[in-house]
Amino acid sequence: MDKGYGQLIRWHIIFCVFYYLVQDLLMDRSLDSLRELLAPHDLLLTLASFVILFVYAAVPYAILRKKYDRPWYVLAAWLLAGTLVAAGFRYIIEEVVAPVTIGFRNYPLGTSLLTYYLDNLYYLILHGAIGAVVFLLQTTQLREQQKQALIVENQRTELAFLRSQINPHFLFNTLNNVYSLFFQRSDKALRVIERLTVMLRYGLYEKAERVPLRKEVEHLVNFIELEKLRLDFEPDISLNLPDDDTLAEVPPLLLITFAENAFKHGDLRQPLSIDLRADATTLTYAVTNHYGDKRKPQDGGIGIENLRKRLSLLYGDRATMDASKSADTYRAHLQIPTS
Repeated sequence: MDKGYGQLIRWHIIFCVFYYLVQDLLMDRSLDSLRELLAPHDLLLTLASFVILFVYAAVPYAILRKKYDRPWYVLAAWLLAGTLVAAGFRYIIEEVVAPVTIGFRNYPLGTSLLTYYLDNLYYLILHGAIGAVVFLLQTTQLREQQKQALIVENQRTELAFLRSQINPHFLFNTLNNVYSLFFQRSDKALRVIERLTVMLRYGLYEKAERVPLRKEVEHLVNFIELEKLRLDFEPDISLNLPDDDTLAEVPPLLLITFAENAFKHGDLRQPLSIDLRADATTLTYAVTNHYGDKRKPQDGGIGIENLRKRLSLLYGDRATMDASKSADTYRAHLQIPTS
């Protein structure tokens, strides 16, 4: 059965039980009439009336689901024609068949057809409104689900776009380094290409939303070693990294941006500190570098802004990212949840 009609049946049963139970308690201050409806000799009549009323509730629901150009005109036509049909069925069952078979008559003998019709009209409109209300509730819920799905899809698209910018940005910088090494006829050029191949394989083919922190650390170390190959001196780099058995998972290509910014704008003849800590709930990452008068730190580069947007999309206000400056040092810091 269609889930929508299943919900309609459930809500119709709940409404009938609640409505007639409250009606008995308020009007008669007892459950005598409800007990009569459920008595063995009246139960068939009760079920027949329920089916008729449910059909009347289901028709407006079906009309609205069909998406007619003018559904309210169709509903108005059903209100006129359907009420006559439903009231006619109830009249035949309650006033013709029931008195003969079970000796029960729902209305006093001599009740006019107009009175019978108007009384039925009240109940039929009441039950018909259930179908319309259930449809509106389902439509509202569906639209909200579609809205949320669209938001998620847009976020995925934007994240994919941001990730696609990371590789060209890094590749552009590295190819400049390779060109410089080849121009200098340095034997480091081949090692640079080898490291670059490993890094690009990770950057291009790692499509998971989360990767083990171990993979990100390997990528970060490869980047640092790659950058060191282009230098003619040994930089003073302090690496504080978590153990390999850390179970935390992070978005791919998360750590490289701060390090790349430090190598690009920092004074590498001064100490460079890279500190990464992770536990069961939080990952904290900080990179501190020195800069001279000719190398001012850059806060708004493509990589930094890209990372800021990714963190916002992935974590919202659960992630923090900031930077601080002193007279000659620059510190970039981020913190994200790992659970």
